[in-house]
Amino acid sequence: MPIEINHYYLYRCGLSSFAALMAGPDAQQVFPERPTRHPRRQSDRRLHYRGGRRLLRFALGARARVAVIRYHALWRGSERSRGREADGGRAVQNHSPCPFCNADDALLASSLAYVRPDKYPVTPGHMLIIPVRHEPDFLAIRFEELEAIWTLVVEAKALLDGKFRPDGYNLGVNAGEVAGQTIAHAHLHLIPRYRGDVENPRGGVRGVIPAKQQYEL
Repeated sequence: MPIEINHYYLYRCGLSSFAALMAGPDAQQVFPERPTRHPRRQSDRRLHYRGGRRLLRFALGARARVAVIRYHALWRGSERSRGREADGGRAVQNHSPCPFCNADDALLASSLAYVRPDKYPVTPGHMLIIPVRHEPDFLAIRFEELEAIWTLVVEAKALLDGKFRPDGYNLGVNAGEVAGQTIAHAHLHLIPRYRGDVENPRGGVRGVIPAKQQYEL
């Protein structure tokens, strides 16, 4: 009995030529027509495809618009920080541009952070290490930004050691209004300390609560 080869289904599997070769010249070759799809199903598929493509285009367009808005908000410093009025205690909006979103006066810089001198230095050489991205809370900045900040701390210390030769350093962060933060852009203080700059430096950063600065071991 001759072997019958259905080329359509073998073609779907990529085996048509191989099967004909193995069956030999006596095999009966069968070339049935491909089954046609229902026209309504084909039109439905096209409609679903077009609708999905339009929805995807709309979604990407919306995300792109949000990205552009956030970009302009970042670099124009339009992030608004909330303050408290001294008399009424009512929340107010700060409409002034963020002073730390501009790195023009940077002494040292990387793609994620930069170093600038403090405008109101506690001691000579007082510096600020600031992430480039606008983030009010130092405890919410990203891991790679922390790495960049601490790398710049080391570089800034080397710069200060060569120029001012301090006897020590204080490193501090004010995270939140009640902790003394006045500018809503995270930053780290690098403060050189000099022998005799205060009468009794014991306690260091504990001095943020003066009554708790001095203690006995």
